[in-house]
Amino acid sequence: MQDHVGRYVDRLTTNPVHILDVGAGPLTKLGKVHASKEIRITATDLLASEYDQVLRDFGIQPIVRTVFGNAENLTTQFGDYSFDIVHGQNCIDHTASPLKAIQQMLSVTKHDGFVVLYHAENEGKTESYKQLHKWDFTCEKGHFVIRGPGPGGDSVDATNALAAVGSVECSLDDGAVLVAIRKHPQRRQ
Repeated sequence: MQDHVGRYVDRLTTNPVHILDVGAGPLTKLGKVHASKEIRITATDLLASEYDQVLRDFGIQPIVRTVFGNAENLTTQFGDYSFDIVHGQNCIDHTASPLKAIQQMLSVTKHDGFVVLYHAENEGKTESYKQLHKWDFTCEKGHFVIRGPGPGGDSVDATNALAAVGSVECSLDDGAVLVAIRKHPQRRQ
């Protein structure tokens, strides 16, 4: 299990740990083994059927098959409170609305679970805002900030925008933005 996800698996009391890997590509990059917990991964991607064809063409049988999933409409497919961790690496900055995608990721996350994002910092700017690269992610004074689409786009303090749903940790990790959002515990009624 990659460290950027494994550290949050360690903070959960559940076992097994159910992880949704959003924008996983043809083969999820998530490690399948944890030192003390069973890991169950559901991998999704908008291009799942195209990836399936490529895997068939090469005779590859993945350990975890990627299924179709739209980051901006996860609750329709999975319902609320379905996963302990929802992960996205190098994908949410490719969506039409990153904040909406993150809100959907939080909706399918169980109370006290995590959304973990791992993206290149300011990838839109680095790629001259071409093709899928319309958004910039960064950390400013510990806050997760989303800018775009494009160089003249708005700036959103996602830490503040998501505060009612979860607490946001944002840090830079060797050129990447690591964001962990712990969904608030369920309130007793």
